[in-house]
Amino acid sequence: MQFLVGHLTMLKPVSGYGHNSDKYAGWNETTNADHWITSPMVKDSIDLNFWLAAYNDAANLQVKVQVSSNGIDWTDEATFASKGAGGDFGLDYVEKTVPIAKIGNYYIRWTTANYVEGGFYIDDVTVTPYTEPVNVGSDPMTVNKFELAQNYPNPFNPTTRINYSVPSDSKVTISIYSITGELVAELVNDNLSAGTYSVNFNGSNLASGMYIYRMVAGSFVQTHKMMLLK
Repeated sequence: MQFLVGHLTMLKPVSGYGHNSDKYAGWNETTNADHWITSPMVKDSIDLNFWLAAYNDAANLQVKVQVSSNGIDWTDEATFASKGAGGDFGLDYVEKTVPIAKIGNYYIRWTTANYVEGGFYIDDVTVTPYTEPVNVGSDPMTVNKFELAQNYPNPFNPTTRINYSVPSDSKVTISIYSITGELVAELVNDNLSAGTYSVNFNGSNLASGMYIYRMVAGSFVQTHKMMLLK
């Protein structure tokens, strides 16, 4: 699973997927409805990245990417044509990316859009959330000081939200550190106008423990501790 937190990129495979643990659909199956693969649950907006190949000699297998909040009702996000694989060996993969704009928990499914005997493979599945700062709508005239709020929830697993206030146009950075002072992620590094903002942090790729987050804006510096419990 790939996480993009602010301007810092960290990589982590989706559980059950990735190099040398590919997934396939369609082997010895006889109907279009049999051709599907469902991912573990993911959360909020992402870029979905994966490799795709047909499990036959044809290159005209159409594969849909769909999402569902309940695992029953599915919505189409994209459709791709796979490349011919030439059988069990020498799979000819093509790399694909699908942006998915969604709030909350949901599943991802790959399924055939047209039936072609043999099915398809997917491999090296990663996702990239964009935790960009979001202005939560306060009147800039009511913001009269810099402030970094305590994250909520705290403790958290694996996501938490951090609110902060900016009283005037400022260059703002918010960074996450391990308890030993190692930089873990940079959530915000941007020029922001006056207002109250919110940014999410996803700690799925981190070990349980105490972390420190720090906001810097000009001469203003403030830190808080937060606890990740898995």
